[in-house]
Amino acid sequence: MAARSFTFRLQRLLDIRVMREKQARQELLARQAQLATEEQRLEVLVAEAAALQDRMTPRAGELVDFDEIRMCTWALRAKEKEQESQRQRISDAHARVNEQQDVLRQRGIEVKALEKLKDKQREEFQQELLAEQAVFLDDLASQQYIRQTAEIEALKEQAQ
Repeated sequence: MAARSFTFRLQRLLDIRVMREKQARQELLARQAQLATEEQRLEVLVAEAAALQDRMTPRAGELVDFDEIRMCTWALRAKEKEQESQRQRISDAHARVNEQQDVLRQRGIEVKALEKLKDKQREEFQQELLAEQAVFLDDLASQQYIRQTAEIEALKEQAQ
């Protein structure tokens, strides 16, 4: 009886799906890094706006420079517009991250489905192999019984 080994016919498809899942995971990491970068840019803009606000507030005993206050006011409005624009970029980045998480989740489901199919087919193969081995062993036992019975009959005939 020749030993057979299990081969999963859809292994190439499983390998491709695993590769696609890894790519989706890498893309998610890239998008999360981009989101973190956008959030850091917003923090910088907020800090710059706070510094401008601080420059606009005169200290006790200082002379008020109206030109600098006007310039800071204009720069502060520009920073507020930049902040709003940056918040929109952050919102878009969040949406891209969520979208990629959904893609990754779907890729994971596809891989799990094929892995479960592979495990099921491997188990069926093992059961089939065990059944074949049982039939083979039954045949061997039957042949040995027939041979022993024939030998006993032959001995009985010789003894008579």
